[in-house]
Amino acid sequence: MEIIIRPTRREAEERRREGLAKARLSPKRYRGTARTTEEAHDVQRSLEREGESFDKVWSVSGESKDAKQAHEDLMVRTGINPETNEVLHG
Repeated sequence: MEIIIRPTRREAEERRREGLAKARLSPKRYRGTARTTEEAHDVQRSLEREGESFDKVWSVSGESKDAKQAHEDLMVRTGINPETNEVLHG
C-alpha cells in the first residue's frame, strides 16, 4: 500500500512563493514557476477546481521550445510585440 501525502493549500502556496523568490520574480505578477507549460497548466487547472481564478501568469523555466512559445504568447496577450517589445495598438 502506498500513502500519498498532498501538501496543504498553505504549504503549496508557500512553495510557489519560494520558487518565485528563487527566480527573482514578483508574486504580484506571477502565480508560480513551472518546468513545462503542461505542468503550469495542470497546476492552474487544479487551483481553478478549488475555486481560485486565473489572475496571474506562470513563469515557465528553461530555454525549451515550450518556454519560448509561452513567453511569446504571454506578451501578445498582454499587448506587447514579442519581437520588438513595443506596445501593440488596436
